[in-house]
Amino acid sequence: MRISPLWLTIILAVLTGVLALAIWVPISGYFYPPGTPEGGNNTANTSLTAPASMARYMPLPPNGWTFNNSSGDVVTNDQESFSFAKDDYIMPGSNTTASVIIYDSGGKDIMWNSIFRTGFIYDDSSGYAKVYDYKGMLTWETGQYSGDDNEYSMYIKLNDRFGIAILLKNATDNSALRDFADRTNIYKIIALGQ
Repeated sequence: MRISPLWLTIILAVLTGVLALAIWVPISGYFYPPGTPEGGNNTANTSLTAPASMARYMPLPPNGWTFNNSSGDVVTNDQESFSFAKDDYIMPGSNTTASVIIYDSGGKDIMWNSIFRTGFIYDDSSGYAKVYDYKGMLTWETGQYSGDDNEYSMYIKLNDRFGIAILLKNATDNSALRDFADRTNIYKIIALGQ
């Protein structure tokens, strides 16, 4: 039995749609722009770490970078409670920026924790997404190519409670992700919850 090109196109379109739904439905309601700790399906009742306690373990700027701004907050919203500390950095003489965010989900399933279950991995001319271990910890890294305005992100799941997000904007490559990660005291952050 031979399938006509029209039917083959329709079948492929339907399969592509089903695949897209299979990837995005598990995170619908959780996916927000990188750097926003949102989500739902939370049941843990753990006291959240104060932002100032997490901020002590922010990385010093790598060579060629300078500190720009610091912020943090405890967000209490029933099932979506979390705390975070955030430092922003700039590369002088360019429009390249970086943000490092340390978050405490209290063991809840906020967006950053749920992102590791997506299985969303690709590598093409528009960018990439990959999962790997960084110092034995589950890590999800992404890149979006757009000339000199490339964006890269690295999400490190330290444990069921704490994680780190490193975001680069207007970068020429992803090397600063590892520079910032290597300068962050991940073991002290994990110890905050003990």
